[in-house]
Parts: sequence; C-alpha cells; structure tokens
Amino acid sequence: MQRYLWARYNSRMSGLLRKRLVLGLIPVLILGLVALWWFFVRLPPESIDTFTGEYDLTLKDYDGENVELSDFKRELVIATVWASWCPYCEEELRNLTKLKDTYGDDVRILAINRAEPFEDAKRFMDEAGIDRSKILLLQDADDSFFKSIQGYAMPETIFITSRGEIMHHQRGPMNSEEVAAKIDALIAAD
Repeated sequence: MQRYLWARYNSRMSGLLRKRLVLGLIPVLILGLVALWWFFVRLPPESIDTFTGEYDLTLKDYDGENVELSDFKRELVIATVWASWCPYCEEELRNLTKLKDTYGDDVRILAINRAEPFEDAKRFMDEAGIDRSKILLLQDADDSFFKSIQGYAMPETIFITSRGEIMHHQRGPMNSEEVAAKIDALIAAD
C-alpha cells in the first residue's frame, strides 16, 4: 500500500512539474521569438552609417590635383581603399574596373591608396594593368580616409548611396559576383 501511495504521489508530482516546466517555457519562447523578430525584421538590414564626415576630406588625384570628396555627393559611389603591399587589392581593383564597363556612369568608383608615395602607387597600377580611365585613383597621403572609416583590413570597400548612406562596408576582399550583387543592391536602394 505504501508503495502504491508513493508511486501515485510521484506521478502526480511529476505531472505538476511537467506542467510548470511547460508553462514556464512558454513565456521564454515567446520572448525569444520577439527578440528574433526585433533583430532580424525590425532593424534595417545593412544600413550602418552615413558618409558625412568623409565628404569634408580632400585627397589628391594621380596628377597631383586636389579632389574634394564632397564633389561626389548625390552620386552612387564605391570607394575602395588599397595598397600595393595588399595581396588581395590587385584582384579587387581589376574586378571594379571590369564592373565599370557593366555599370557605366551609374556608379562612380574611387580607388583610394593608403599613404604610399605616388611613384609606388602608379608603378603598381601600371604593372597590374589597371585602366585608370575607368576608376578615379586618389592618394590619401596621411591615411585620413582610412582612419575616418575606422578601417582595419585591406582592402576596405564601402558602397554609398546618393543620399550619403553607407549600404555596405566590406572589410577584406570580395569576388566580382559579390561586388556586382552589392552594386545591384546599391542601385535598387537608390
């Protein structure tokens, strides 16, 4: 008899514990789903920042002329930061040059060199066979642009809408398909 009562007591208690456990998990699951919705649906997908302070910068082109980045306001811009010592930069510059043929005047491509002497950067571009007529090559002598975008990888490429919104900031290399997809998204967002 005692075993029977004990077994019945245990089964009743385990049933109550199961109910409490299930009832306790329901609010946790609901909160988890709300948090996932908030993170993935409510927040904008890749809108990181605006390209505002950078418009104040003045860089030099490869003829030694000053180029103010504010001249590119209201244009779709891809700005890539590169250096001759970067193993991935040459391929990315080639990809951007090829994609300029596809997208033409819809997109302005700025290739900003990181604080290398003009002669070294020009030699690198000439040896790599990069067509300088398709992308605007700029010299950032004091690395101010790289610092302003809080760069830490090479290459660093940012996709900017005509409203000055940074749609994507890529730290590290991208292949041509990835770049084309980002350009398509940039054009669609504008």
